[in-house]
Amino acid sequence: MIYSVAGGSLLIAAVALVARGLWDIMRAFEQHSVETHLLRAVGLIVVAMAVFDVAKYLFEEEVVGNRELGRAREARKSLTKFMVIIIIALSLQGLTFIFITGQTTVQAILYPAGLIVVAGLLMLGVGFYQKLSTEIERHDHIPTRISDSDEA
Repeated sequence: MIYSVAGGSLLIAAVALVARGLWDIMRAFEQHSVETHLLRAVGLIVVAMAVFDVAKYLFEEEVVGNRELGRAREARKSLTKFMVIIIIALSLQGLTFIFITGQTTVQAILYPAGLIVVAGLLMLGVGFYQKLSTEIERHDHIPTRISDSDEA
């Protein structure tokens, strides 16, 4: 039930962020700095999509699926799916912030560049995790046969 409430709350927040982004798009054409307002709207919509993906993840994995992650493969797939959502959101947000700060001050570009670097490091970490966990899965699933000579 808690996951349903959390997922529903995230879904409502995502819809609100999309609505705010659409509102900013409509208001952007009333302003003189259309590009800045449009980029901010894009940033809001990107965050909304990431929040929506997290809500979808909660519903799929915890509410509808309602299964324990007992097997290593299920845990790996679930964690990888969640981390990919985070990596995509960080990358898109960093890219949006680079465009926004590029219009104002170049000195402020360190934060968005840092987001992209962190997203890249997370991607490397997920790749390393995938490699290690698949090796463990292969090692754990090697069929063992007892030959006649071992029984004696």
